[in-house]
Amino acid sequence: MSIDHNTVKKIATLAKIRLTPEEVQSYGQELQQILKWIEQLQEAKIPNGVLPDPSMKTELQRRSDQVTDGGNTDKVLLNAPEKAYDFFCVPKVVE
Repeated sequence: MSIDHNTVKKIATLAKIRLTPEEVQSYGQELQQILKWIEQLQEAKIPNGVLPDPSMKTELQRRSDQVTDGGNTDKVLLNAPEKAYDFFCVPKVVE
C-alpha cells in the first residue's frame, strides 16, 4: 500500500493538525515505513498449537453499576471556600 501526499493531508485534517509541505513529505515517508513494518509482521509464521500468553487476561474485571452519593461529602467539602449544608456555594453568574 502506498501513502501519497493527499492521504497524508487527509490524515492531518482528521487529526486537526496543520502540516507544512516539508512535513507532509516527512510524515508520508514515516507512514510508509510503518506500513512496511506491519506487512512484515503479517508475514510472520506462527506455529500450530501456540497459545496466547496465559498471564494476559482476556476479560476485564467488572464492578456492579450502582449509583451512590460517594459517601464522602465531608471530605469533598473540606476544602470548599464556602459551603452551605452539604453543597458548594458559588457566586451567581447569570443575571
